[in-house]
Amino acid sequence: MKIKMLESMAGQDFSLSSGDITDRFSNKEAGRFIKLGIAEKAPDEPVKKPETSKEWDAERMQILDENAGLLAANEALKAREADLLMQIDQLSAFKSSVVSALGVEPAGQETAVKARAPEQR
Repeated sequence: MKIKMLESMAGQDFSLSSGDITDRFSNKEAGRFIKLGIAEKAPDEPVKKPETSKEWDAERMQILDENAGLLAANEALKAREADLLMQIDQLSAFKSSVVSALGVEPAGQETAVKARAPEQR
């Protein structure tokens, strides 16, 4: 089975870099590498490379469009992360105010009031 390496690997008589396609391993070994996430099944047919500058330009525009989409998705995820962090801060502040008002911690935790040593007489 042909596999595409996702991680570099070297042995006594070989060296493979990430992205290399090889069939030097048995199907059992190749399957194990795929299961471990260090390789993936290689595509059955070779990737067609653009031959003319027009094809190169079209591929470049497609890649730029994909990149723009990924950048937009990344910005949206950053905004979502900031929103979630703000919610965590608000919940933490709310928890602190509840704990302070009640003078008790949630089950399994002690407050400063409970942890105080008994008074000496």
